[in-house]
This record gives sequence, C-alpha cells and structure tokens, in this order.
Amino acid sequence: MPRNDSLETGELTDTSYYILVSLIEAKHGYLIMKTIEDMTNQQFSIGPASM
Repeated sequence: MPRNDSLETGELTDTSYYILVSLIEAKHGYLIMKTIEDMTNQQFSIGPASM
C-alpha cells in the first residue's frame, strides 16, 4: 500500500508500528534499528532513511 493511502486512512505502516513499539524506553536511532531487528528475529529491518 502506498504511503499516502495509509496516511489518509489513518493506518500505521509496518515501519511506523515497529518504531513506536520500540520506543517504550528512550533510544537513539541506531538502537531503535537494532531493537526492531531483535524483536522480529531479524525478519524485519529498517534503514536510517526510515528513521
């Protein structure tokens, strides 16, 4: 689904969801990326551009 469509319908993208879930505690960008990889057993990863 294109980003604009998901924003219009109010749905979270996978990337947005995982970033928000990883922010239960304050973290910097690199640690957020590593936390997401650890949470998903390396099945989902985000890059610096997504941050």
